[in-house]
Amino acid sequence: MDRENKKVDFGMTGRRGKWFAAAGLAAVMSAAVWFTAMRMADKVDDVPHHAGYGEFIPVAESSGKAMDGCKAGNAANQSGMYGTAAKSQTHTNRAGTMWCVETADGEQASLVFDFGQVQPLGEMWVWNYNFADTTSPKSSFIHRGLKNIRIYTSADGDSWSELKGGDYPFQLAEADGSDRLRATNLNDGHSSPVRFGGIPAQYVKLVADTDPGKGNWSPIGQEERIFGLSEARFYRYAEEVVYKGGISPVQAVDSSGSETSHPEHVVNHYGMSGVNGKHDTHGNDVRTMWLASSGSPGAKEPASLTVDLGGTYPLGEMQAWNYNGVDGSGKILTDRGLKNVRIYYSIDRRDWTELKGEGYPYRLAKADGSGKLAATNLDGGKRQPIEFGGASARYVKLVPAGGAGTGNWEGEADGHALYGLSELRFYSTAGIAAEPAQEWTGLFSRYDGWTGADGIFSIPLNGNEAPGSATAPIKTLFLFSDTYVGSVNPVSHARESGGIVNNSVAMLDGSLPDPAAVRFEWAPKTADLALFTPKTPAAKAMPGSWYWLQDGIARGNKLYLFPLLMVKDPAQPPGFQFAIGGVSMVSVPLEADGPRYEIQEQVDTPLYRKLPDGSEMTFAAGIMDNTELAGAPHPDGYIYVYGYKSDTKGVKRLIAARTIPEQLETFQAWRYWNGSAWSTRMEEAATLMDGVSPELSVTPMKEGRWKGKYLLVYEKDSIGGMVTYAVADSPVGPFGPATPLFHTPEPEDGQGIITYNAKAHPHLSGKDELLITYNVNSTDAMANTVNGDIYRPRWLRLREIAPK
Repeated sequence: MDRENKKVDFGMTGRRGKWFAAAGLAAVMSAAVWFTAMRMADKVDDVPHHAGYGEFIPVAESSGKAMDGCKAGNAANQSGMYGTAAKSQTHTNRAGTMWCVETADGEQASLVFDFGQVQPLGEMWVWNYNFADTTSPKSSFIHRGLKNIRIYTSADGDSWSELKGGDYPFQLAEADGSDRLRATNLNDGHSSPVRFGGIPAQYVKLVADTDPGKGNWSPIGQEERIFGLSEARFYRYAEEVVYKGGISPVQAVDSSGSETSHPEHVVNHYGMSGVNGKHDTHGNDVRTMWLASSGSPGAKEPASLTVDLGGTYPLGEMQAWNYNGVDGSGKILTDRGLKNVRIYYSIDRRDWTELKGEGYPYRLAKADGSGKLAATNLDGGKRQPIEFGGASARYVKLVPAGGAGTGNWEGEADGHALYGLSELRFYSTAGIAAEPAQEWTGLFSRYDGWTGADGIFSIPLNGNEAPGSATAPIKTLFLFSDTYVGSVNPVSHARESGGIVNNSVAMLDGSLPDPAAVRFEWAPKTADLALFTPKTPAAKAMPGSWYWLQDGIARGNKLYLFPLLMVKDPAQPPGFQFAIGGVSMVSVPLEADGPRYEIQEQVDTPLYRKLPDGSEMTFAAGIMDNTELAGAPHPDGYIYVYGYKSDTKGVKRLIAARTIPEQLETFQAWRYWNGSAWSTRMEEAATLMDGVSPELSVTPMKEGRWKGKYLLVYEKDSIGGMVTYAVADSPVGPFGPATPLFHTPEPEDGQGIITYNAKAHPHLSGKDELLITYNVNSTDAMANTVNGDIYRPRWLRLREIAPK
């Protein structure tokens, strides 16, 4: 390699995109212009594109002139928001939570949002300026909200391109001054968000018309030169993953340890002519590619590149565009591209499987430095893509198989190999997908009142548990155990007030994750210390005991719950210093507006037993109503109540009981599956699946590949971090095999975080999907205090990807 060019194109540094010596070819057009022009000229693939729900993009910094008390940072730091990340969340009308600026004549009001790295932009959601003094009807200032604006994007902070999409020119809708302002977005009659279509950019700039009444909503004759905005949220471009369609990764990282290697460029479309097409082309600007040195501080030898697909998908193929850089003097630098590589895939980023399919061992073709590089893929005449054959994975890792000349096409600097790549694209095939259901997760991100809990069982109060049965008038009751109530600072995310109650509930009208349709309840104005406080004879014999809620069922005019009676146990490890003292039944009258908690009845049950060998049997970890009333596809008239047998090492194994609805309260009539028949003896219950979690679900499947079967969902080994499923032909098995579905990423953040208790919520699920939750907590109580975003449920969407 030329000595004069040894410190090259490792990427942008700083806001103005300054470069190392002999950086790359200066861009003639900004990335947005290049992207738009090339996409229009390129061939469109046959696979239809569908809008998806892109991941929330945090804003690293927002800047712009501002008045005292309404800094620019307020426009994107969650200040005044009632939760994190979701599009459905609302903004307050309180002062000090918004951005505003007073301009001179002819001066523009503008804001710049910096994401910290180039992102493929999908949508911008806007909550317009919403300050209103609720004590006086004349003290509303919503007219300061931005109105007619121009929107610009930039990848480097220097070259800007104006966005001129289908909604151009852009006019933002006015806020209404309410304390729970929904996203106002565009003033098009539909509150549509601003759509970027996948433009790769690190910066977005909003510029208002300079004239009051045009740049803001000041009425004629009362013009005011103050412009403001409450919040803007940005989301990555994503497409719904369909059969043979593209998958939109959320991240790429490498092992180089270098801040200038920019692995994100491999998945952010920077330099590409489009967002997901196999026939898209890549330019030759070195700033748009990934490049790492094996000699970077902290680097591993050889380097590796890992792509996070954002969910678990059945992988069909991977298309690759190798490193295609040309430097400022016109020298082609494609010898830095990957050559011989090993390819691995994984669900959890811990257990990796090497791909050994057609074309193995894999050699990537060298790029040619052209301005319109087609996918290079595997070396050879046909340039075939890499086939995964339906492997289920969330992560894909590429590892160069050697140094200069072996792991790459000979590129090196100072004796260290340089490894580069322009773009990777992934496409699905038939199989099962599990991906975050972000709006459902957002429904339980709350900073005021109920601010987090575990548990989250869902009970349709009409008793119909069939998939998709939660239509508009139907009420769903959510059950939670230990619950934080009080307030969380939306900017720092620290808890500011309140404490923990032992249990709580929420009521949702309909099947949509709409914050306006859900209400939370805890500790009503009674003598109780919690919504459900133990009062049975067993509880009185255990002073200080409390209830953790398990599953329940609505039958007739009653709600039946089966809470665990819990006691303190200092002998257990920190974070787990509790023990089960029994299982109760709580029955609550149901009326038109919901349960009457104040007149609940409680009884002790035989659904918990400690055996002579030290093992324990506990029931009501999950309930499946397999009756016609519940909408079961193959009803047999029984209610199945699942539990677990826990050995002295804590391993939990699935067990099952059943009863008919008329004998739900008559425990001596219950029967227990012993492996071949239904027994009257609870201790004879056979174990059906090893390593289940203490909360789980079994769902009778009506459609798809599991039609007529029963799907068990749980978290492997209780807190193992792997949402798992198993299938059976009957409600009592045999179940198997245990199949990994989704790895929970939260424990990787440290802070003592654990995940647990995965389960399905069929009646809330839409067509061809199954909604699943898991709980997130920390064994470090201080972590939950300083980070109010840990302790709340996360939602997934399980669905089958199949040819239409």
